[in-house]
Amino acid sequence: MQFFRGLIVGFSLVSIVWIALILGEIGNPTITSRWVYDAYQKKESLIRENNRSKIIIVAGSNAMFGIDSKMLEKRYGKDVVNFGVNAGLFLPYILYRAKKVLKRGDIAILPLEYSMYVYDGEPNEQMIGYTYSFDPSFFWSLSLKEQFLLLWKTPLKRLIEGYMKTGTKPISYGLYGAHRLDNNGDEINSSISDMTKAERDAIANIKPTLYAKESKGKSIVSWRYLKRFDRWAKDNGICTIYTPPVFMNQKIYHSDKDEINFYKSLPKIAKANGLNFIGNPYDFMYPKSWFFNTDYHLNAEARERHTKKLIELLGDLNKRCLSN
Repeated sequence: MQFFRGLIVGFSLVSIVWIALILGEIGNPTITSRWVYDAYQKKESLIRENNRSKIIIVAGSNAMFGIDSKMLEKRYGKDVVNFGVNAGLFLPYILYRAKKVLKRGDIAILPLEYSMYVYDGEPNEQMIGYTYSFDPSFFWSLSLKEQFLLLWKTPLKRLIEGYMKTGTKPISYGLYGAHRLDNNGDEINSSISDMTKAERDAIANIKPTLYAKESKGKSIVSWRYLKRFDRWAKDNGICTIYTPPVFMNQKIYHSDKDEINFYKSLPKIAKANGLNFIGNPYDFMYPKSWFFNTDYHLNAEARERHTKKLIELLGDLNKRCLSN
């Protein structure tokens, strides 16, 4: 009994020290999260420029690289802001951040990455790091289990980086950040001619991501978040339209029965959960030659082709939102 009592006391002391270390660096900017912060700041300023209702693209970086917002503006006669930034922040944060900018009369188009549909409540370093550095209030929007995991899975190196305050200045170099966004929030300088050897090699060596296999046996909480967000949107007069994201085509997505079932069943599951999901995931899987540096990032030439296809899928937005 004394052993177990000592064990509990020891664990409690270690936990208190660990939480105190985390609290001590909350709000300290880190360089690994800085580009995301800069991108969100620019995109939010674009949304705030006027009070007109807008089309807001809500997703990760597949939208940032893959959608030509000016083409959408020309087709629908509405202001468009590409609010896609980084899918690595995971579904809860993407939706949490979208709620801060969407308002009555807006149309939210959500080409969410497939990783968001298999979110199981476990954070990664990007989600942990960004929460601590730039948006600690997000922590309180999570379930108790998610809060515990966020604290428990914090890497020591992230705490060290936080205390060093490595991200005090805006990012003005590299592939990601506000400096690489146009006045709609789309990524710039992503043409085929802009690709470096490293980016061409990255595309050539990309392996398939097996979402069905990775999610098997896990407790998926994505639908809980999506249903809650969709109810909030409807209550606030916001039209939501979910579409497949852009994704690099791989043979195994057409041959493995579990992967086939994942992509074929996703629209049905989304609709069963009350979401206005349109489109077939296989129609938005494109060849390697269309991509810039990852299996979610189109090059600029392919972005135009994809946006034309997206416009065909969306059709008359007014009618679609009325039916929604």
